Amino acid sequence: MRDLIRAREAAVKDRTRKRQELRSFLLRHGKIYSGLKAWGTKYLKWQHGLSFSYPCWAF
Repeated sequence: MRDLIRAREAAVKDRTRKRQELRSFLLRHGKIYSGLKAWGTKYLKWQHGLSFSYPCWAF
C-alpha cells in the first residue's frame, strides 16, 4: 500500500511540474489565457487551437 501511495504522490508532482513547464512555455511565447479557470475544458480547447510560428513548437 505504501508503494502505491508514493507512486501516486510522484505522479501528482510530475503532473504539476509538467503543467508549470507548459504554462511557462506559453507565457514565453506570448500566449496568455484570458479565462478564469486553467486546465478546464475551455482551457484545453484554447490550447489545442493555438498556432505557433514554428511547427516544432506545436503540441
